[in-house]
Amino acid sequence: MLRMGAASGGDRSFHAPRQDGVLLELSDVVVSYSRGALALRQHDALPAVGGVSLSMRVRESVGLVGESGSGKTSLGRSIMRLAPLTSGRISVVEPGAGDGTGSGRVARRLARSVQIIFQAPYSSLDPRHSVERIISDAMRVHRLARRPERSERTVDLLERVGLAAAFAKRYPHELSGGQRQRVCIARALAVRPQVIICDEPTSALDVSIQAQVIELLQALQEQEDLTFLFITHDLALLPQLVSSVAVMYLGRLVEVGPTRAVLDSPRHPYTVSLVSAAPVLGQRRIRSTSRLLRPDDAADGAGEGCSFRPRCWLYPTLDAEQARRCEEDSPALEETPAAVGRRAACHFDDLVESRQPPTAG
Repeated sequence: MLRMGAASGGDRSFHAPRQDGVLLELSDVVVSYSRGALALRQHDALPAVGGVSLSMRVRESVGLVGESGSGKTSLGRSIMRLAPLTSGRISVVEPGAGDGTGSGRVARRLARSVQIIFQAPYSSLDPRHSVERIISDAMRVHRLARRPERSERTVDLLERVGLAAAFAKRYPHELSGGQRQRVCIARALAVRPQVIICDEPTSALDVSIQAQVIELLQALQEQEDLTFLFITHDLALLPQLVSSVAVMYLGRLVEVGPTRAVLDSPRHPYTVSLVSAAPVLGQRRIRSTSRLLRPDDAADGAGEGCSFRPRCWLYPTLDAEQARRCEEDSPALEETPAAVGRRAACHFDDLVESRQPPTAG
């Protein structure tokens, strides 16, 4: 097994193909950021992800959802070595032999296995480079093709993402937002990855263009046997995009399960709040039955116990003994006895559906 350790203590490694089909596995991943050059003590670090474990299989699409600041992007970037891996392990299926064992070469092999599509297509493209160079540079760095072959494959990739060959000579400022995002998708495909992380890939696009990009990604998944991790805050897109969803709050997963089941019958109070606050097609405002979610600064006073407690609508409905458990014991992400294939980090997930949350008029 090849390993790529980080100075901060995290470990990135490759694993052989497994019978369960797992391509990407995260084990107790912790991501923290330094407060600055003078932050020498451990408590000066800002935690962004606090012990996330998640696995993804061949051709699986997983949605990672939560409010802004929940740690979604930090988790995705840590997989790509774009964010520090403080501790834990990220394991990717072995992409093949022949690239050597040096740390730099191992890093390139990781990049070949996992690629990322960023939220803002314009800022992720070098304005000084043509579309052809943007796409072909990935093949050059990974030594996947010689120059004539790179040009041919660039044209092929452009056509596969719905752009004519003539776009190869254009520059990012000459493209629309949707066209730029298609170039970003072509660049990600250039190294033949197994997993693609999509960080809000449609949020910067018009609604009509969003639908086109989603259809393109779905078609490419079928053609290339790709595995997708979709990072998004738009719950309305989930049924179209992913088969399972992981809900993240303050750097931790609070619910994981099949997409339709999680959206239709959430097992965590936070998921209930997110689903209720999602806009409903044909209505001008949030439904009157929306669950109130207290301001996120209330979480600063969580202290011990459940981190969601200060914002939880279920907590005030509990009796004294139940409330004490929430105050003293942090719930782990565990299988829910009443819902097979579902996991929730709530002591009283069995009460979520039966209790009546507050409503917003």
